[in-house]
Amino acid sequence: MNAEQRVNLMFIQSGMTKKEWSSIIGIHENNIIAIIKGRKNATPAIMKKIAEASPEYNPDWVIRGLGAMLTDGTPEPSVANSVAQNEPENEAISVKMLDFVMKENAYLKAKLDEALAIIGNQARLSGKLNLQPNAGYAKEVKFIPELASVA
Repeated sequence: MNAEQRVNLMFIQSGMTKKEWSSIIGIHENNIIAIIKGRKNATPAIMKKIAEASPEYNPDWVIRGLGAMLTDGTPEPSVANSVAQNEPENEAISVKMLDFVMKENAYLKAKLDEALAIIGNQARLSGKLNLQPNAGYAKEVKFIPELASVA
């Protein structure tokens, strides 16, 4: 479990709002939000502040991810289990986000395929473009200067 996952787990287990938790720790709420959302890395200084403000957690676990999670020897649970136990609405949100992303991906793939079909038809008519298959469903469109010269 990396530092950002440990911060997220501790926040979830606190049962507080991000504002309340960041106030207790002494770190600006925007920094906590950025760490929890994965937009910012948790620095050693931040992890030390969190450890100092959370005496129930083993400081070695908080700062370096070593040893038992809690000072009473309780091991760390998986982040997925903690989220599921403490915030069941996260699962519904995750499913909705996944559904949205999959629909958006399908829509974008269809639009890309349409555009590539048009480009492919135009390329075959003019003989000036070469379509190369690429990784995934996308194709690479390559302009070949030698074919572009008009005789």
